[in-house]
Amino acid sequence: MALKRLPVAGLAACTLLTLALGLGWPLAHPRPSDPRVSNQSRVPPPPVVERESYPGYLIPNRVARVKANTAGRIDKVHIQKGDHVRAGDLLVELDDRVSRAQLESARAKLKAAGSKHRATAVAAKAEVDPEDFKIKLRIAEAEVHAAEAAFSSAEHRLADTKVRAPFDGTIMDVLIEKDMRVDSWDPRKAEICELADLNSLLAHVELPENLWRRVRMGQRARVEIPSLSNAPIEGEVLDIDSRVNPSTGCFAVRLKIHFSKGMEILMPGMFALVSLAEDQPEPDRPPNPALPRTQPEKSVPAPVPES
Repeated sequence: MALKRLPVAGLAACTLLTLALGLGWPLAHPRPSDPRVSNQSRVPPPPVVERESYPGYLIPNRVARVKANTAGRIDKVHIQKGDHVRAGDLLVELDDRVSRAQLESARAKLKAAGSKHRATAVAAKAEVDPEDFKIKLRIAEAEVHAAEAAFSSAEHRLADTKVRAPFDGTIMDVLIEKDMRVDSWDPRKAEICELADLNSLLAHVELPENLWRRVRMGQRARVEIPSLSNAPIEGEVLDIDSRVNPSTGCFAVRLKIHFSKGMEILMPGMFALVSLAEDQPEPDRPPNPALPRTQPEKSVPAPVPES
């Protein structure tokens, strides 16, 4: 009798085990909800610019290669590398002997033309023919105007022998020396020095192209100088390149640095780490033509319930 009940008990145990597994599977692996319902109820998160540090370096806000405006021999050099100059300071003097002689000649011609004009005006009163008087007076006036133009041109040529600083800055490099000849017609031979404004530095950074639409003008940023132990410097985006470098897949961004006391030790070329501010809205601007364009998704109108 006991042997006959053994298969029945095993069958009951298998049945209970099957039911337990059937009920436990849905609880452990719930069925996903209808995607149409979940998409309608889900609110997309706002775009966020990740706070990641990108390597860059400091550059002067203003830099220029000062050039001579005339040809001549370098007579005097008043600058050295590292000098601080102000706008209008004399940097270099060219040999001005020829220019001074031309100015004196033009001054003498102007004086002679003025005397001739006055004498013509006095002598014309005794002329019987008024038409002849008008012609002589016009010729004398034209000679005065020509002499005035020649004198003004000679003044400008003499002034061009003095090369002055176009703005306040630091002499980064001196490209000439005494007795060297410069030529304004050749850009390579006209350069005098390299001048940079070190009181206003920018941070230059290369960002990957997928961040182009997430960076905007005026966006806040933080600039860290690893070689210094100072706190991060606040800055903002000042300029964004409109094209991507195909060899690197990056675009250049320049950031204005908010200087404070104690930042005089910053120099161009210093390594910097730039991190953009978070929670910035996506800028509303046309897409970058250098980046691939994506087709916008078509919106499907919601069905209107029948009344």
